[in-house]
Amino acid sequence: MLSRTKIRSLPRRGHISGFSLLELAVVAGCAIVITAIALPYYSSLTRNYNIRNDADKILAQLNLARMRAAADFARVQFSCSNTTNTCTLSTKQYPGTSGYTTESSQAVLLSEGNSFGTPVGITAGAGGQSGETPYEGSGAQSISYTVVFNSRGLPINDSTGSSVSDYAFYLLGPNNICMAVAVDVSGRPSVYSLSGSTWVLDH
Repeated sequence: MLSRTKIRSLPRRGHISGFSLLELAVVAGCAIVITAIALPYYSSLTRNYNIRNDADKILAQLNLARMRAAADFARVQFSCSNTTNTCTLSTKQYPGTSGYTTESSQAVLLSEGNSFGTPVGITAGAGGQSGETPYEGSGAQSISYTVVFNSRGLPINDSTGSSVSDYAFYLLGPNNICMAVAVDVSGRPSVYSLSGSTWVLDH
């Protein structure tokens, strides 16, 4: 039989320790404040990641186009449409045939919220371009951004076969975030980011 002392030391039946309503309200309030502070930063981080990822995808396809042109002894065209926000890789055997064969498996689709375009108020082009416009042999392209590589992996004007040094692709994201992928005269593509009104080499 239990002694009187032992009975008194046992916890009362139904007594459960926990948090009070006030404590729960304070914790919930802190969580709401932290979320409100972190959400804009997270959204900005996501937007920057998406547009950088799109620029990297275009960079990869341009490098692939160069290698394919040299390997297949063909002209390879990489085109991006600012109406559908998609890009495709096409090949044309040279010489002999006149049309390009599209390889849809190499298509690149931009992330949601991103498009081909340029920010307002910026006139300088990326990578030494003469202006902030998609170019093909110094001729502005209004619908599609296109670059053509010859069998040596050099950027050319498809009509004349002459060397081109002003190919550029511009990506515009939410809140006027902008990046560019420019191709120099040797065919090497590089990614640029816009810092204020200046284009800075990203990689």
